[in-house]
Amino acid sequence: MYLRGTIITNRKWHIPANLSLILAGFLFLLYGCSISTVNNNARTTGQNGPAGHFNTPVQMVNSRDVHSILLERKGVPGSLPAIELSSDEQLELSFDLIGFESRTLFAEFVHHTKDWTPSPLSTDFYIDGLQRIYLPFGRVSAAFRPSYRSYSYSFPDEQFRFTRSGNYLLRITDQESGMLLFSLPFYVYENEGSLTGSTERIRSGIRDLHRPVGKYHLPDFITQPSFDLHFHFIQNRFIGKGVNQPLTDFSDEHLVYVETPPRDAFIGDYEFMKLNLTPLSISNHQIRSFDSVSAPMQAILTADTEAFNRAGDKASPGSYGSPLRNPDTPYVDVTFTLEADIEEESDEIYLVGDFTNWSIRNENRLYLSEETGLWQTRAVIKEGQYDYKYILVRDQQPDDLYFDALFTPSVQEYLMLVYMRDHREFYDRLMQYGQFLSN
Repeated sequence: MYLRGTIITNRKWHIPANLSLILAGFLFLLYGCSISTVNNNARTTGQNGPAGHFNTPVQMVNSRDVHSILLERKGVPGSLPAIELSSDEQLELSFDLIGFESRTLFAEFVHHTKDWTPSPLSTDFYIDGLQRIYLPFGRVSAAFRPSYRSYSYSFPDEQFRFTRSGNYLLRITDQESGMLLFSLPFYVYENEGSLTGSTERIRSGIRDLHRPVGKYHLPDFITQPSFDLHFHFIQNRFIGKGVNQPLTDFSDEHLVYVETPPRDAFIGDYEFMKLNLTPLSISNHQIRSFDSVSAPMQAILTADTEAFNRAGDKASPGSYGSPLRNPDTPYVDVTFTLEADIEEESDEIYLVGDFTNWSIRNENRLYLSEETGLWQTRAVIKEGQYDYKYILVRDQQPDDLYFDALFTPSVQEYLMLVYMRDHREFYDRLMQYGQFLSN
């Protein structure tokens, strides 16, 4: 739910020597095989840079077969994956698996602390019902270049319900191979208390900065808020870039004031580029050339330029993009081109976006073309609309502002989360959440 202005939603995250030699040899073989698997297995997706730059480290996609993941509140496209505890609300998961063969997939749900480490709760403590859910068989798409199966599942359902609030991780596993295909975060909240919030715009050097501020109106049963409550601010749903220790003022008996420290202010002109793969034809101004005969179809985009802005004035609608939901929608092999200069030969450029699940992946690294002098990479993407950007990685440290334009006005989305530590059951309850846009 997005509310413009300052109102946030108020609805009820020692071995003997000979054995040593044997062990060393075994580890050498194992390590070598591991490298071969990562580099050559088309079903494994690599990742460079620090895990969790955009996402929480527990969020991952481990298979190149997985595409077009969506997780949102059912009936509300683009919404935050959050449902109220003990309500009839459901989350809806959908995704595609490239390939024709049928697979047996199952879902599991893991409770986490506010900092996204596994909580001490046993599964039967936060789930009433089945703890492993087998997904319905995917529907075979009429699109056959490539062919794929489309999966969809809404939860909780008659098989189980959640009995505790907090941060959760959804894990989807292939039963036959035992491979974890992907994992996604979501929230179950209690709807206790209410929130209002806004952003303060400040300037530091040549960039705009935002300091989200908020007020949490306490429910009556919270008697020691300064000891029990914790607050998080997140920009554009990038959990890995959130502020987990904002400043708080508990001087009011019924109200807590929360604000982001100046040193942790968010970039207020953070830029996203927009990709619109609809229509799939040369009439699309973003597509320079299009081949509908190849398998899969191929599209070469017009070149992006360093400091080129396609951000517009709207915030990103979510972390997953907007692939067309028709299960017969085709996939396209898209070539991205960037005209840019880098300072060091060892610098690396990566493409990240909704279609990479905002992960820094080996297969999305850009390489300099000797023919054109431009940087290029490719990605297989379903027809639809997406956000993306280019980032520079230097000494394994990503710089996601290096190619951004300056002085670009853009609206940012902020998420405020309120946790309460349960000292009796030793877990973090999620009392309330709210979303608001920058002014």
